[in-house]
Amino acid sequence: DHGEYLYRLDQEGAIRQTVTNDKTVSDSFSTDEKSREARLAKLRQSKVFEPGIGEVVGYEAQLQLKEDFKPVFRKARTVPYALKERIEETIDQMVADKILTPVDHSQIASPIVPVLKPDSTVRICGDYKSTLNINLETLNSIHCLLLTS
Repeated sequence: DHGEYLYRLDQEGAIRQTVTNDKTVSDSFSTDEKSREARLAKLRQSKVFEPGIGEVVGYEAQLQLKEDFKPVFRKARTVPYALKERIEETIDQMVADKILTPVDHSQIASPIVPVLKPDSTVRICGDYKSTLNINLETLNSIHCLLLTS
């Protein structure tokens, strides 16, 4: 038993197979070359390798809030002026990618934490520790933490 195979693209765009125990397996484990090539061709056309953000379909996350939950609104933190334009561009892109949805008004708000990535783009993270995380029910001492990218 080789475990579950996962597929990934390497830096040259070739598809590689990997088993879950982090051992890389040769692409030639199939004895039928045409069958292997057909599988790889089909995989290359998969939505998994399309550029951009994917979408989880058929699953709805549910967060269990404490019974005494009261909405918390935290104001936005000030951000460095040098990052303001990049932050706005990132947020606009997240709206275009349907990661964020604009609203006119909300009773609940968490501040963002912008993180400068090595390629000079900005990662937007939500700081939920004082708004949502403290109001979540925890099961079996498992704490939920929400992050955005």
